[in-house]
Amino acid sequence: MISSCPAPRDGTRMRLRDNADIVFAPSPLGGLGLARLRRLACAPRSGRAGGCSPGADSAVARPFADSMAAVRHRTTSAACFIPLWASALPCVRTVFRRQRTCTMCTAQDSDAATSRNVANARAVFDRLLRQYERRTPQMAQVRSRLVDESGRALPLENDHVAFRTLGTAPLGISSIERVLESLGYTRRDGLSFEQKKLDAFWYSAPESADTLYDPLPRVFVSELRFHELTNDAQRIIHEYVAQVDDRYKPGGALFAPQSVDEMVEFFGGDEQTPVLPWPAVTRAHYDRLSSESEYAGWVLTQGNQLNHFTVSVHSLPDHLDTCEKISDALSDVSQGAALVFNRSGGGIVKVSPDGLLRQCATMAAEVPFRFADEADECLIPGAYVEFAERLALPAYKDLRKCDLKRHMRRDGFESANADRIFESTSSAASQ
Repeated sequence: MISSCPAPRDGTRMRLRDNADIVFAPSPLGGLGLARLRRLACAPRSGRAGGCSPGADSAVARPFADSMAAVRHRTTSAACFIPLWASALPCVRTVFRRQRTCTMCTAQDSDAATSRNVANARAVFDRLLRQYERRTPQMAQVRSRLVDESGRALPLENDHVAFRTLGTAPLGISSIERVLESLGYTRRDGLSFEQKKLDAFWYSAPESADTLYDPLPRVFVSELRFHELTNDAQRIIHEYVAQVDDRYKPGGALFAPQSVDEMVEFFGGDEQTPVLPWPAVTRAHYDRLSSESEYAGWVLTQGNQLNHFTVSVHSLPDHLDTCEKISDALSDVSQGAALVFNRSGGGIVKVSPDGLLRQCATMAAEVPFRFADEADECLIPGAYVEFAERLALPAYKDLRKCDLKRHMRRDGFESANADRIFESTSSAASQ
């Protein structure tokens, strides 16, 4: 039946087994469109020049040619044309079947690539989070207090992770973006922070059947506007960037890392103390940079390591599913030492203008660090823990919590919220 194989549109060209083309040109019938067959001679697949291969391949097109000859000697009415079209249909089905197979192969290749990206991204972030937890003692407190009603530790969904970088080659957002792109991440909206002299982008994760109920984190990457600092601050930064390890430069293994091990090394490695891209930092340089840009001082001593991990608050049970409930649970001294929250902007919870993105964060844990010009270690701000509550978009606000998927909730980031969250590595924000 004709309905079992839709007629091709006018102008469609199809390739037969012997490299002949079937061309469907406009016909007086208008709707069906099959009026003539033009056999375009070209080199056969066997490599012989001139004309088409004889034998079985030539026979493939014969029903078309016979049908078309008959059309020219008959009345061009739908009643007599349809049987002729139907007689040619087996050959057309053969061509369509091949095209569908190619389309399926392309889709399968794309799915396989996405699956590889998802698997690699999981491997990279799993290792980075283990590294982060070893360097961020607050995470042990968070895990011990975010428990279900029977006291068992809850699984924590990762809303996003963040990285900081200096905005000068071979570093900057572009250096981290190369890693993310190789994991299938896509750049999304940009944000600017004029007072802090920062720019940022966030990146959405690749999606597959594997991420439907276990999504990969978004990634937030920021960089310092190096050229807007004072000449003295630029000189200090340039002194370290000029000595960046050759592996981070074009042609080096960490310039565009491909393996999971290389990516983890790019982000500071697996050890307790992160590996910096540049030589050891002096206390004098750290203090001078921090006095002008706390962000610059942090990057100089922490390098490419994870700046923070973010708990997806709305994925938690009802007794912990708002930022207020989280801050109360983690500030309860009856459970042990209270975590100190960022109060920049006058309160713990930062709310976007549309009210759909609510965030809060702890102050950064102090971590030991040895400066190049000092014999003893001292404590400086390290990483912190953030909490994000994404409410349902207006179109989905009446759905039950258990029915809401990631795309049904507020996505992206908010400049005003992020501006205050940045201050989690500044001691002043705890006041």
